[in-house]
Amino acid sequence: MPDDQAIYSGLVKPKEAEHDTDLYRMYHKAADEIERKGGKVLGVQLDYELKEKLYQRLGRAQARGHGETQRLKETFASDLQLPVVRGKVSFPDLRIEYATQENEIARLDLELATRHYHAGHLAEKARAGFQLYARSKDAAGLRRVRDEHEITAAILSL
Repeated sequence: MPDDQAIYSGLVKPKEAEHDTDLYRMYHKAADEIERKGGKVLGVQLDYELKEKLYQRLGRAQARGHGETQRLKETFASDLQLPVVRGKVSFPDLRIEYATQENEIARLDLELATRHYHAGHLAEKARAGFQLYARSKDAAGLRRVRDEHEITAAILSL
């Protein structure tokens, strides 16, 4: 396990327990596929860890009086391999870093889409290149939104 891998136990936000359980299931589904293809999971980062990294760097740069906020944000996002869609940094719910069978380092960004996602939100996540998952009970409605708005992304069921 990498030295910088965060480890969590217990509930930080009890209201998000169901969502966090689904993230865990989503992780296992994706990790099993990575391993089936001969890869090895090296680490995992949650959305708020990625946000913290980006905004800490941005805050330090602004405190030193460096540059325009949007340009800095896009530069730091690029450094963290985070996509910028229409001027906005897109954060996945979960990022898996892994070694491929050929020992190349790769990242897989996962998003748990819920019934609350509107077309714009779903389109942003698809444009960002995130692998989209949904609970079985939400998948049909999300696929309908996807199809009605010609969003080209697969929505995988948990």
